[in-house]
Amino acid sequence: MKCLPALAAVCLLATAAAPALAAAPKICGVFDDPAALSDYRKGRTEFAAKLAQVERSSFPSDVESGAAGLAGAGALEATLAAFPNHAPALNALTRLALKEKRARLPGMKYPVECYYDRAQRFAPDDAAVYASYATFLYGLGLNDKAVEMYLRAVELDGRNAVIQYNLGLAYFKLSNFELANKYAQRAYNAGFPLPGLRTMLQNAGKWRPMPDEVMPPAPVPEGAEPDTEPVEPLPSLPPGPAPQVKE
Repeated sequence: MKCLPALAAVCLLATAAAPALAAAPKICGVFDDPAALSDYRKGRTEFAAKLAQVERSSFPSDVESGAAGLAGAGALEATLAAFPNHAPALNALTRLALKEKRARLPGMKYPVECYYDRAQRFAPDDAAVYASYATFLYGLGLNDKAVEMYLRAVELDGRNAVIQYNLGLAYFKLSNFELANKYAQRAYNAGFPLPGLRTMLQNAGKWRPMPDEVMPPAPVPEGAEPDTEPVEPLPSLPPGPAPQVKE
């Protein structure tokens, strides 16, 4: 897979199997005080008070929506420093980085990709982390790697229709219509509402109804709360050429 020139400094992350290479901490840093980090999936129970405080001070609505633009990057840094697998913050980072076409955002300690790597090292069993990274890779046009990350997310949360739908879109982008249809069927049989992937498959003559293609059961990690809301659907149509990313 060819990495974009401006991502050369973190190219190892984009080409490594998940979790990221053991060398990644040299680029993305180690966790100096692991005990100070908190799992976002426990943000309604064990870390409810801390999450409320962090989001109140560092993750207001304009940062989450992207309305704050680059001025919100420092707030994303603070949020992810406390909750490395904070799925909404990772999604906001994805949108901002792709919009600004930057490999590193002002106010953030590490290159963009490092935050997905750090989230994977902190919570390797969190499907939303891999799904967020997959969306970033998909937005860069690295569709084969996006598929790899989505498949990992499906292994961890096979009942998430949004992940199944996004995986189908990524397979469609690779012209693997059989698998695109398979994951589309799973998503739609589970009630996924967006028609984009179905329309794309129909227009390509590759739509094949498969009523028996249903979601497999997926275990929930002990002590963690299943987290489906933060995963976001990709655009209905595949993106154009990969954007040129600048430092």
